[in-house]
Amino acid sequence: MKNTTKLIATSIFAAIAASLCCITPLLVLFTGASSLATTFTWLEPIKPYLTILSIVVLLIAWYQKLQPQKQKNCNCDTSKKEPFIQTKLFLSFVTLFTLVIVSLPYTTPLFTSNPSKISSTTVLGQTVLFTIEGMTCEACTTHVNNQLSKLNGVIQYTTSFDSANSIIQFDPTKISTTEIQQAINTTGYTVISQKQQ
Repeated sequence: MKNTTKLIATSIFAAIAASLCCITPLLVLFTGASSLATTFTWLEPIKPYLTILSIVVLLIAWYQKLQPQKQKNCNCDTSKKEPFIQTKLFLSFVTLFTLVIVSLPYTTPLFTSNPSKISSTTVLGQTVLFTIEGMTCEACTTHVNNQLSKLNGVIQYTTSFDSANSIIQFDPTKISTTEIQQAINTTGYTVISQKQQ
């Protein structure tokens, strides 16, 4: 029984570590610690291994939980109810939680609006390429794009995880590059350079 509890804890830890790229911007939003997102970028190369570890550990926990228990020939009190943390219901909750957390990097873009803003009218503006540090998956671009969509004066933007940048067209009479940089930095990712296009 103690082994199942340890397996559950390991699975939750591995799932959270594998999905820190999507959890961290939420923490940034609530805590205001904008440098927090780049703290966990070192986990990106091992993310697939953490995801596999989480799933394997859950499978082992389910195997142990579902295998028939050996009957003891003793006059033991079998009327004791097992603790909730050792029940199948609790393991089901943990499994669901783990699956949701592990799928965050892949499902976040599906549930967010305004993945990019494209103006239907032709407006002359200034275009700047912002190089962004700390984005670890495609879902990170959604966080940046959502922040850019709130800015008055931003005409069009395209954010790329692969290129680690965002190309932003804006009206310099309404917003400055400094304000755009600060808005991006509030997502937890850091603008490390900007270049006029």
